Amino acid sequence: MDSFITTKKKNTKKNFKRFLFLGPLFILLFILGTTHYEFFVKKPEMSHEQIIFIKKGYSLSKSLEMLREKKVIAPVYFAPYTLKFLDLSVKSGPYRFKKGLSFKEALERLHGGIYGDVYKTITIPEGSNNKQIREIIMNAQLKNVHQGELERIMYGREGIFFPDTYKFILTVDAQDITDAMIAQHKKKIKEAFSKKSVNKTEKELVIMASLIVKEATDDPIQKQMIADILWRRIARGQRLQIDAPFLYEYGPEVKVSQVRKKASSFNTYLRAGLTPAAIANPDYDSLYAAAHPKANPYYFYLHGKNGDIHYAKDYQGHLKNIRTYLK
Repeated sequence: MDSFITTKKKNTKKNFKRFLFLGPLFILLFILGTTHYEFFVKKPEMSHEQIIFIKKGYSLSKSLEMLREKKVIAPVYFAPYTLKFLDLSVKSGPYRFKKGLSFKEALERLHGGIYGDVYKTITIPEGSNNKQIREIIMNAQLKNVHQGELERIMYGREGIFFPDTYKFILTVDAQDITDAMIAQHKKKIKEAFSKKSVNKTEKELVIMASLIVKEATDDPIQKQMIADILWRRIARGQRLQIDAPFLYEYGPEVKVSQVRKKASSFNTYLRAGLTPAAIANPDYDSLYAAAHPKANPYYFYLHGKNGDIHYAKDYQGHLKNIRTYLK
């Protein structure tokens, strides 16, 4: 009996020593296994695509916490301790997430600035009118941009949406886009109208620029010469007699010859002076030309069938150019 008790005590001591050795080992293996799983494997099920903006100055841990709150990464317990052994920084900016990430994948994206396709590039050609700009924007298929809102914002504001190439984050709305174009317009007219050589208001200069961008080619000097011709015709009380306003009012398919005698505030064959509003959104060169016309002796111009421009000092010379270059 004593021998049995002695043997049992020895076994108990042996088991206790084994526990003291194996217990921490099992705990360590559990922690390592869980950390590995959390770091490399564990991902949440994300219900929808997200764009999340990481602000400048955010730490790595704060950025990861934001991703966890948005359910881009799953809740983890041991993986964050690995950050103490990693010298990683965060690149601020917008990140697009289409699916849930592992802890490792999140670290790689935040440290590497792997933003995803978060921007949409939209190019507005010079001389586009508001209707054309709306079509371009709607064709970009941005989910927060609604046609009704875009039409409301742009209604009656022709000429102030600067034509350029823009990069917009995918979550923009109609107000964000139009604000960007208006801000660019304000910046450009400040530059273009600096030290202007004609005594005209900003509105008059923008309207003239909208006519120039539709009447001239891309040549900046040609734009300045046409500006001078049109300003001088206005000064003399002559009608501008240009066709571009008809295309704005009636559309690109209109037969100009059929509407020249039709009464309209945009008909520069019947009305003297500028059109009552801009007919397009002018580029920088057209804005500059309106404010800085290049002096010349001509009062008439036309574009030949090959696109070249031909000037005339008087109406007889203009008729000659018509016979020579348009017939």
